[in-house]
Amino acid sequence: MSFREAKSDNFYGVFLNEDHFAEWVTYYPKKGPSREILVKIQSPGQQEQRPTRNEVSEYEDEQLHVTLGKDEGHEKGGVERPAIGDAFVREGEEHLDRFVFEGDVVRSTPMSWTLKFSRAKQRSFGTAHRRS
Repeated sequence: MSFREAKSDNFYGVFLNEDHFAEWVTYYPKKGPSREILVKIQSPGQQEQRPTRNEVSEYEDEQLHVTLGKDEGHEKGGVERPAIGDAFVREGEEHLDRFVFEGDVVRSTPMSWTLKFSRAKQRSFGTAHRRS
């Protein structure tokens, strides 16, 4: 076994392990078909909150750091080259609740990416549109 194969086995067998908080998501590349991949998701500590308001609702950005493999051919999946606009949906969430990659690479190693994904999260529903 080569050193590269040993590193790959360690990454996919230990780090990306469902017993250690990795989870399956549906990954939607900007180009090409969706697929299931195994990722590890972390909250980036102090999240940036950019509230935006309109007369109906209030939103904030929900951000996550997602670690995934680079080997698209691996049984646990991967992404060789992430593209702006790629997205994923966590298991059990609605198709419209996508987290989108906007180009921020937190970390890159020979085996993996850690990418920042975000989505607008609705915090409250306004009533400014109603007439009294």
